[in-house]
Amino acid sequence: MDQLLEIELDDLLTERTHREGLACAGPLQVAAGALSHAAPDEISATTVVCVIGVDDVPTLRALVADIASEFGLDARIRVGSGSFSVRFAR
Repeated sequence: MDQLLEIELDDLLTERTHREGLACAGPLQVAAGALSHAAPDEISATTVVCVIGVDDVPTLRALVADIASEFGLDARIRVGSGSFSVRFAR
C-alpha cells in the first residue's frame, strides 16, 4: 500500500474518535472526502441518507458542521421522522 495513503487512513481512523458515537459518521466523512478530492467537473455535490434518533440531532449538526469546515464544503441537513439527509456541495 502507498505509504502516504496508509498514513492518511491511519489519521482518519484514529483522530476522529469523537465521531464514533453516530453510525453515520463514517459515510459522512467518506462522502465529504470524495467530493473534496474530486475534480470540480466530476462531482458538484453528494448526499448521505441515514437513520438517526431524535436525541442525536444536535450531535449530527455539530458533526456535519465540523466535516463541512474541515473539507471547505457547504452542507445542508434535512431531518425527517427518524431519518435525515445531508447534502455536501462545493
